[in-house]
Amino acid sequence: PLFLHVFDHCWRNVEAAPQSDEKLVVVRTGPHAFTRAVLDYIAEHAEPKGLVDGYPKVMVERDQLADFGQLLQLTNTSVGTLQGMILPYRAFGFHIGHSPSLRHRLDHLVEHMFRGTWHS
Repeated sequence: PLFLHVFDHCWRNVEAAPQSDEKLVVVRTGPHAFTRAVLDYIAEHAEPKGLVDGYPKVMVERDQLADFGQLLQLTNTSVGTLQGMILPYRAFGFHIGHSPSLRHRLDHLVEHMFRGTWHS
């Protein structure tokens, strides 16, 4: 259900954004669109429902989430109760451009090399 929600969100972005600008591919379907869709799904399917400043009410403070992650229970009427794990920031998709102070932390598990374009 979550990935279907993400796909639908990205597809709506593709339909809504001008097709003539290649740079908008990242805006329509890239990391921000994917993250926004996941956060919206969590806000809709966890208790308490809703967003505060674009962030699901159920989620722990951002600093705690960045350090430890969070296990969530999500309820979906078509499949029942699901569990989802939000990984800590260091576990996936870390990009050295986010903060120079984080560049040499030894606890990073993955670094992505996204350079702002899907083209080589």
